[in-house]
Amino acid sequence: MKCLLFFSIGSFLLGLFLISGCDRSPQKPPGLPDLIADVQITVIQEGKPLEGASVTLVPQDVSLARWSIKGKTNANGVAKLATYGKFSGCPAGKFKVVVVKREYLPNKQQSAAEGEIYQGEWHEELTYIDYIDPSFGFSEKTTAEVEIKNGSTKHTVEVGKAVRLENKEKSK
Repeated sequence: MKCLLFFSIGSFLLGLFLISGCDRSPQKPPGLPDLIADVQITVIQEGKPLEGASVTLVPQDVSLARWSIKGKTNANGVAKLATYGKFSGCPAGKFKVVVVKREYLPNKQQSAAEGEIYQGEWHEELTYIDYIDPSFGFSEKTTAEVEIKNGSTKHTVEVGKAVRLENKEKSK
């Protein structure tokens, strides 16, 4: 009886030890720099928070260029940034801020008559509407910049007047 009790307690402790030693967070890739947690960019357009915008930080230090840093704004215009798609926060440094809010429209050639099921075709052009001045969509043209460092994790970016520009792009 004592033997069974010791075996049960030992098995329980061993299981507890093994479970507590398992880290369920994603494995960090080699070379990923230390990240500053809870980095947020608030996007403002015409004095109001902009919902649904994609925010990308483009590092000015080329050694950080391999780590994508992105987020999407919520109803309050706040994008919580993640590095490499799964690690909350971003490395310290100076960044250009690329902001895009775009809606792709159905291709007019793709629309089917009411009640028909569209069978699909490949089309060479996609039509979309930009809701932000397109200059904010390119790291070479954007005027928005931030410096991320400890104690400076919340930043605001103003993207100017609301626009509604219809554009086309060639699909690949």
